[in-house]
Amino acid sequence: MTITWLEPSTHPELSEELIREAEAHFGVEFPPAWLELLREQNGGYIELLLAPVPSPFPEEARYYVGDGFVSINQIFGIDPAPLAAGSIYCSADMAEEWELPAGLVLLDGDGHTWLALDYRTTQSAPGVVFVIADGGLVVPLADSFEELVSALVPHSSVFDEDGHRI
Repeated sequence: MTITWLEPSTHPELSEELIREAEAHFGVEFPPAWLELLREQNGGYIELLLAPVPSPFPEEARYYVGDGFVSINQIFGIDPAPLAAGSIYCSADMAEEWELPAGLVLLDGDGHTWLALDYRTTQSAPGVVFVIADGGLVVPLADSFEELVSALVPHSSVFDEDGHRI
């Protein structure tokens, strides 16, 4: 799946120094597939993509997924500036504000729901999870970022412009 960036990133160009500093800050090793994507552009809004939800999917999470898909409209980048929107460095503040579990590196979200790298039980090779803040539900989406990207489909291939399933 090719990811189409909709606008230029406001974050600095990704460098090995930024990566090393962020990995040290979080105490983790980032997935190569995510870093490869950030080397194209260090985060920002993307063409709306859908990640299929796994089966079985918790019934209490069905309200948050449209016809079996999680919507993704941005990928957070790496920007250590304290108030940088759309940066993984917001993870700790957002986790505290929305009462999310520790050990997540947030990649996209609106407060109520989040897409995150799951480092709760590992420091490398994280899975990707869908987090529902209202209720504290964490649902595995993919075993790796690479697996997630390979499963993504464009919104326009599933829904028409009025939001109806094709």
